[in-house]
Amino acid sequence: LNLLLTNKSQVTIGPHGGKVKKTENFNIEKIQSHENLYVFLLDNNFKPMSNKGITGEIRFYFLDKTTSDIPLKPFEADGFVVGINDTGYHSCRITFLISGKSISAKFDNESLIVLNK
Repeated sequence: LNLLLTNKSQVTIGPHGGKVKKTENFNIEKIQSHENLYVFLLDNNFKPMSNKGITGEIRFYFLDKTTSDIPLKPFEADGFVVGINDTGYHSCRITFLISGKSISAKFDNESLIVLNK
């Protein structure tokens, strides 16, 4: 069963239960746990794509205007993962390099939004 949910703010939930942003002919899905951030590259039909031959990185943006770039590590057959030891970032940009082409999407840190309320 593959559910795609869209609410009033147009936040799409991907096949792994994460937030999805559309970028060009792809979709990027982000899931955050306490220790890790998982990323999946999805095609136009929200099907996870193999991570073979794809590289990427995440740039974290912090409230003090600093940034941190962390390379994505392959996770299982179709995902990527980075360990996060500082969840205090306010947003991040996920960038993939596919066949020499760069695609990216920016995500807010939902856990930070919850903490600040």
